[in-house]
Amino acid sequence: MEEQLSALKKLSDEFDTIGKELFDSCEGQLFPADALFLASCNRALQVSHGFTLIVKNGGYSCGVALLRLQLDSILRLYGITITHDAHDSANKVICGEKLSKIKDKTGKRLSDGYLVNLLAKENPWLTHVYSLCSGYIHLSDVSFHHLLNKSEAIPESNERGFYIGSDESEIEIKHKLELIQAFSVATEGIQEIARQWAAQRHQFGKNKNLKKKYTRLAK
Repeated sequence: MEEQLSALKKLSDEFDTIGKELFDSCEGQLFPADALFLASCNRALQVSHGFTLIVKNGGYSCGVALLRLQLDSILRLYGITITHDAHDSANKVICGEKLSKIKDKTGKRLSDGYLVNLLAKENPWLTHVYSLCSGYIHLSDVSFHHLLNKSEAIPESNERGFYIGSDESEIEIKHKLELIQAFSVATEGIQEIARQWAAQRHQFGKNKNLKKKYTRLAK
């Protein structure tokens, strides 16, 4: 496990380079989509740090919940890039509007389910992992089964002894390794889409035009 977490640390360190690439690509002039991408990279780095601490200390459930946060960043970043105006969509999100109320170029609302289905066409694993993570975010059957796995049968009876606690040693090591792998893949996904934005942001409007629009909005 130490080897996998060390690899994740090196991967997370790449956010520093990606942040500089984003700054360079927008020539120091941050507009809504640029700011949202930078904010997502910042959050992804912080989430990665928290994930490492949790898993190192034997945690699992909270680690899965943090994986869900990484997936959320991928969905939202991808979502704004398939709208008619990425900066306008990002600005709405920054101002508090729900992404699910915004429509893509085909007129479909950017709900999580819709975005998962789109991305799953090239990433089939996403559907299962997203569903699994959601089970940890919401109080569901997953929480019950975790409690059940902690229970112990009482000899010569049909009863079981239950206890609650933060210890998750009942989770097999293979599942924890799979979690680290999934988290690493999700983190790479955020980095990939951020790099794509840095390389292609010029297609979403020239800086001089964006400056006129968003300077006016700021007044």
